[in-house]
Amino acid sequence: MSGVIEQSKTQNDAQAITVAKDLEDIDFLFTVTEETELKNYHQLIGKIRDEGTGVAPVWLKRGWPGYLVTRPADIEACYKDWEIFSSELSHDALTAPFMGKSMAGMEGRNHIDFRKLVNSPFKKKNLEKTIRPQLRQVADTIIDEFASNGSAELMTEFCKKYPMAVIGSILGIPTENWEEISGWARDIFLGTSRESRVSAANSFSDYVLEVIQQRREVPQDDLISQLCTTEIDNRKLTDFEIKQFMMLLFPAGVDTTWMSIGTMMTAILSTPGAKERLLLEPDIRDLAVQETLRWDSPIGLLPRIIRHDTTVGGVKMAAGSTVCLVHSAANRDPKLYENPEQWIVDRPVGRMLSFAFGPHQCLGQHLARMEMRVALEALLERLPNLSLIDGPSAFWGTAVRGPSAVNVSFDVS
Repeated sequence: MSGVIEQSKTQNDAQAITVAKDLEDIDFLFTVTEETELKNYHQLIGKIRDEGTGVAPVWLKRGWPGYLVTRPADIEACYKDWEIFSSELSHDALTAPFMGKSMAGMEGRNHIDFRKLVNSPFKKKNLEKTIRPQLRQVADTIIDEFASNGSAELMTEFCKKYPMAVIGSILGIPTENWEEISGWARDIFLGTSRESRVSAANSFSDYVLEVIQQRREVPQDDLISQLCTTEIDNRKLTDFEIKQFMMLLFPAGVDTTWMSIGTMMTAILSTPGAKERLLLEPDIRDLAVQETLRWDSPIGLLPRIIRHDTTVGGVKMAAGSTVCLVHSAANRDPKLYENPEQWIVDRPVGRMLSFAFGPHQCLGQHLARMEMRVALEALLERLPNLSLIDGPSAFWGTAVRGPSAVNVSFDVS
């Protein structure tokens, strides 16, 4: 039954998979650049979701046997059953060789205890007090840089700079270092070669460990200082643990928000009447944010490696196989949403998987929503008659998704 996962009693050959012709040349796990854009991405994953088992075998770039899991109930079940669908194994295989262990690869008690130590600053009520008041000023400062030009490419001139400035401010990192650190963090996860990823990890570590030592000696009013002094059950974070958390926070907090703001502005400016309604009806702005996250999630999928032979949606999978849990497909399930391919400005979004599910549900989801809401308000209010130039640009990526560009024009006031 879909959504029910059972451990298989038979040993399967992890290599014995048959891949459909329209999927055999696609590496869903590593297709992350504009050059490898999938023009029919949503059609491909939607077909898998709506037909047969909702599970499709694929070959991944490194020769790994894998499976796309596309239905909401199956994905939620995989996230819940972390003992079989292991974040630790996938982290060890994909990112630990370059960045070492982090919270993303922890499981069970270790994960629960560590998350308690870093969770407090990211609770919604705490963010409302500490971060929300700063966000509009940050957005306005960035918009000031191009507001007199009459046109802009928002992905580079706003969408990337804004979350980078927010995360840098939260951490207490000097402004002049934000872009360099963000570049290192991004290269650790998405670098094109082993050498580039190792080099980025070393540069990030050297910089951040020095900052941590400074905060140990002279604490300031920032997140790094807070992490240095936080204690739960007589346990404090080590320098290494703080550094690893920051290495995770920068790409997670910058890249995903960067992409989601670009997606949101593309959707708003491509939908007749949406911009006008959002200017006049503040009550629907949070709905527009949620609808964006549903319509095209910045994290299109996340991988897990299987510890033991198992079954998902009636499909047997061998230990060592990789499952890609495809949020993009689940969020457009026609059984959950009417006309799911459409972006609808005031759609009341309920169940969705954009921030994953279960123990590893995104720690920064409340911050991301706040940033998107304030970005929406600032861009629409500050840039009169904002509109796309030559329509929407192509979207790229599978694991990380967003528009390649958002070219806009506006009136200069």
